[in-house]
Amino acid sequence: MHSDSRQQIRPRQSLSTKAFAARSIAALLLFIILIAVCLRIKPFANTIAKGDDLGAKEALSLLKDTTVWLASIQTATLAALGLLAKDGITSLKLTTHQMRLVIWLVILDSFALFFSAWILTALPAAMLRIYSDKQKYDFFNLPIYNSVTDTPFNNTLTINFFVTCNHWLWAGAVLVFGVLCVSIAISRVEKAEANPPQAEPYGERPSR
Repeated sequence: MHSDSRQQIRPRQSLSTKAFAARSIAALLLFIILIAVCLRIKPFANTIAKGDDLGAKEALSLLKDTTVWLASIQTATLAALGLLAKDGITSLKLTTHQMRLVIWLVILDSFALFFSAWILTALPAAMLRIYSDKQKYDFFNLPIYNSVTDTPFNNTLTINFFVTCNHWLWAGAVLVFGVLCVSIAISRVEKAEANPPQAEPYGERPSR
């Protein structure tokens, strides 16, 4: 029959949660690689022509305080999501898009915490290298660890690279968290408007 010759149009299957998480991680890794490539380009390079040991020491102290502050926010966000998942995330009845925002938030904060940890563990070595070489105070362009110095990644895995990645991961997580909060608030308002509470008629008493 003519109808049998037609191809049946199948509905488009939605992406599973695991597949979405895997693709999100892959996209984030590509973004990190893009940052590494951009920082090698001269207009984006962070170079300091002159400086002294006191200025470098103060800059390292500021970098430490900023990284600890970012890490505290990242940890607090993950802790809030953990409590929500334990006590009441099922009662919120998140939509597919809201659940994907939660996945993005967890991935961004988790990656950012790794970068924060790498920065904090590299600061003591950076200070020792600055004081051992009185002509190089631009620690942003130093390799993150001494073990990277004699490798092909010497000019890629720098402190500047880790600081830049940490900043953008934190900014992305804040943006996703804000969108998630607004989306949940809108969903609650829409549900309340769709199902308004019905008031009991005046003077009616419940039957015994």
